[in-house]
Amino acid sequence: MKALVSELKPQEYRYDVVVGVSIGSLNTAIFSTFEKGNEAEAVAYLENIWANTDSQDLWNWWPYVNIAGGLWYKSFLDSSPLHVKAANWLANRTLKRKVGMQAVDINTGEIVMFDETVPQNLLAEATVASASIPGIFEST
Repeated sequence: MKALVSELKPQEYRYDVVVGVSIGSLNTAIFSTFEKGNEAEAVAYLENIWANTDSQDLWNWWPYVNIAGGLWYKSFLDSSPLHVKAANWLANRTLKRKVGMQAVDINTGEIVMFDETVPQNLLAEATVASASIPGIFEST
């Protein structure tokens, strides 16, 4: 996104629709809370988030069990920090563009599409669902 904003003319990157999958869906949701025309601000916001977030800020080992956590819990890692971060990053922010994000329903194996109609109170969870690795992070 930074390269688009810094290297292209505004008319070449002012998209009406932004899509992403995995951690890209979190970037998509955050980016899409900025009005079309405010892409530089969106990129700066995202840069600040990722410059101040270490990957290990997004997960924890389950207490006492480390990698064997999957034997006692629904996943090998505790992804509750990612849920908290996503909720904080998207708090009081509304989507201002169309979005496309996807996750896989762990029960059916079917792809679930999320778009700009996702209720605000479920937006962070939709992005975390897309970013979750089955078995590694608990399904949402």
